[in-house]
Amino acid sequence: MNPAQPKIADSPAYWTHKIGDPTGPVAIGRMSQLVDFDPRLSETARLVYRFLINWYHHEHGDALLSQRHVATVMRKRAPDGAECPSRSAVSRAIILLLETGWVARTYRGKGRNKSASRYIPVFNVLDLAEQGRFPELAQQVGQFDAPENRPARQGNINV
Repeated sequence: MNPAQPKIADSPAYWTHKIGDPTGPVAIGRMSQLVDFDPRLSETARLVYRFLINWYHHEHGDALLSQRHVATVMRKRAPDGAECPSRSAVSRAIILLLETGWVARTYRGKGRNKSASRYIPVFNVLDLAEQGRFPELAQQVGQFDAPENRPARQGNINV
């Protein structure tokens, strides 16, 4: 008699099951869920991460993520009475996301009104979750410029 196989939805294989495009809506949804499980992150870091993965631009291969812009857009989108992170809280969240390996900086901005930093989500977080792991600490500037570190398929969906 064979023991019953666990359902994929009840196992770590859930994270990568039928993902398809690593930048597509299914992957983005799972990444949005997965970030909630990492105890190293603050609630603001999780909020900024979700903003980043939905702000990611396929045609550019990264997301322009000015701290000031993120705080402003979140404030404009928020329903009445919602609490929105300040620019300094967004800054701390981005640093935490970098330190914990959820995002990598591909370009370091020059400062106010000159240029903003660019970031890329670390797309193997779902593969790591399937293996029972979170991302590793601190990805370096430019580390994700190599083609093998970019998403395997570029989709036409701008999330």
